[in-house]
Amino acid sequence: MDFSRQLKELLSSSGDIQGAAYFTADGVLISELMFGSKDAAEYFALHCASATAIASQLMMDANYGDFEAFVVEGEGGYVILMPVMDETILGVLVRKDAKLGLVLLDMRNKGSGGTSMAGEFIIPPRPPKRGGAHARPEDD
Repeated sequence: MDFSRQLKELLSSSGDIQGAAYFTADGVLISELMFGSKDAAEYFALHCASATAIASQLMMDANYGDFEAFVVEGEGGYVILMPVMDETILGVLVRKDAKLGLVLLDMRNKGSGGTSMAGEFIIPPRPPKRGGAHARPEDD
């Protein structure tokens, strides 16, 4: 996966994202855009990896399964963390007035490099009702 290209697509798709980075679960920076300095991006990756580990443990302790996104709100905006591959995490800095649902959707679609779950059903389709056009006739 070309992480730099993915970050460019993500930043171009959402004007609310101010910076983005890919990093490993142990805090090693893979790629970053718009952080100003490499040191700032490395500190971001290191601290976010720690927060991701805590979020993952909290979800397991609560028996809620794997976490899909971790959102931290501050006075100036949001930090959103999302695992995108086995040991890779996407972290973004988002404006305070952003529409978080759209940012999360962009992160899933453009930031995941094709590993998005956005095309899968969240709720499985219902079987047809009896007597409907596609229902099997009852065997009485």
